[in-house]
Amino acid sequence: MKKLMALLLVLTAVFTLVGCQEEEKGEYTPGMYYASTEGNQSTFGVMFVNDNGMIEHIFIDSVYLKKSDDGTVQWTSYGNPVSGYATTKMALDGGWGYHMFWSNYIATTDAPTEAGYKAWLTANSKLEWFQQVQLIIDQVIELQDLPSKTGEEYDAPTGATITVSSYYTVIAELLDQAK
Repeated sequence: MKKLMALLLVLTAVFTLVGCQEEEKGEYTPGMYYASTEGNQSTFGVMFVNDNGMIEHIFIDSVYLKKSDDGTVQWTSYGNPVSGYATTKMALDGGWGYHMFWSNYIATTDAPTEAGYKAWLTANSKLEWFQQVQLIIDQVIELQDLPSKTGEEYDAPTGATITVSSYYTVIAELLDQAK
């Protein structure tokens, strides 16, 4: 009986201490924020800060020109005129349709498929664009701030091999708005 009473006393103390823990408070003003970079291939982001001032969710996307000879949009991309359909990278099958490494994959097979592409990415330890952007988002949410910088560049999370400057530029603007 003494053991049972001791166990109940310990459990009561644990639940009392857990119940007394104060919710973590952040430094941001609750709300929804929007920011974007300029240009025809702009990056944009939306951030939600909860009632405790903590960053709860960030969404990042980039305008993308899906190339097509009969496309309705034309602009200069990396110094070359292109035409196609304006969309966003996330609008292409939740990001999977962007096919960042497609040319690398099709060089390895005679019959490319979506399933084969996803398997090839895994086998070659490659992350699609949206997966790399998610690493950046997760990093900022965990830190509740931007990462440190090495020189002029932010320290991107391990696994992010894309050029990250526009994503951190948008996130920095979102954080400035929320302060």
